[in-house]
Amino acid sequence: MGHIEGSRDVYERSRDACPSRFVLEQLSASEVYLWASTIEHRDDIEIEEASRDVLNELIFELATPEVNRPLTRELARDYIRRLSQSQHEPSGSHST
Repeated sequence: MGHIEGSRDVYERSRDACPSRFVLEQLSASEVYLWASTIEHRDDIEIEEASRDVLNELIFELATPEVNRPLTRELARDYIRRLSQSQHEPSGSHST
């Protein structure tokens, strides 16, 4: 994936596309790890409030497979499902 720019637009496009592209075998697990570890501690990327908790959790999980679990297609599908649910829930109401 290479260098991640600081713009919110790039982040929002990649946030949704990254797990999906992994499932479609367009990205490797190491490229997803690079994306997540690159944005994990960025202060210049604003995450929308409705999805903040879920996104922070998912980014942490993706950035630290040695602490959590290695990325698999099944796990990526679960991340996609969780992201989709968080984007359709009222703010402050998150289920995992």
